[in-house]
Amino acid sequence: MVEPTPGQADKRDRPTDPPSPSEGVSRRAAEVVKIRALISPLPASFRGSEAYLFTAGVNIVVFFLLFQPWVVAIGRTGKITANAFGRLYVSSGLTNLWSASPPPPANINGTWAVLASVAIAINVFAVVINLQARSDVLSRVAMGSAVAPAFFVVGALVQMNTKLSAIKRMVGYGNPRDVGNQIGMVIRWASGNGSYPVPGLRQVQYSSASLTTTAWLEGALAVLSALVVLAEWARQRPAAGHRQRRLRVKFSQPPSGSDRTE
Repeated sequence: MVEPTPGQADKRDRPTDPPSPSEGVSRRAAEVVKIRALISPLPASFRGSEAYLFTAGVNIVVFFLLFQPWVVAIGRTGKITANAFGRLYVSSGLTNLWSASPPPPANINGTWAVLASVAIAINVFAVVINLQARSDVLSRVAMGSAVAPAFFVVGALVQMNTKLSAIKRMVGYGNPRDVGNQIGMVIRWASGNGSYPVPGLRQVQYSSASLTTTAWLEGALAVLSALVVLAEWARQRPAAGHRQRRLRVKFSQPPSGSDRTE
């Protein structure tokens, strides 16, 4: 066994110097930064844009819901659904096909849905580009295009609600005194696809046209997206005003004595 020399024994027995407080603080700060980088759910480019990313994601869902049925009507001759663009899906036995005055089709204007789609597309592109550009102009565009779909979707809801009665008439009997309607009802009864309506013979149950759960969910999501981005704008506005006041104070300070010319 090799015995340590006197110099080595002195170094081994000498206590190590404790780290300085500044070194300990810097180490802890570095560890905190590493831990935050590991547990952070978003990349660095996403930080500060969480509200805009949320509204963009919600607006994408709103866009796809525009193509789902917003109105459903079940009448005595069939069923009909319609989406926000005015596209009708009809399932009918054509009882009133030979009618002299069949129910007119419901005229649904899809302008509100088209405007909402355009605003959503602008919002998504503005948010994605602004993740790297960090432009005030793009931030305002993203905010405006996130609020606009709420107005357009609410407008579409109001329009669809006013068209419920017209959609319901499309799957109704129409004029019962019309000879064409009577022939259609007799053919339907004879072919076993339904009963002939006789007053007072039996109780009949039917429902009127109504907005679907998808339509109400669409409106709620659009309004939620607008409220989130408005709350983010209100939160950032005091900070921006404070920075502007500091800049005005800085530039309004008089020059120091050393900079003045005699």
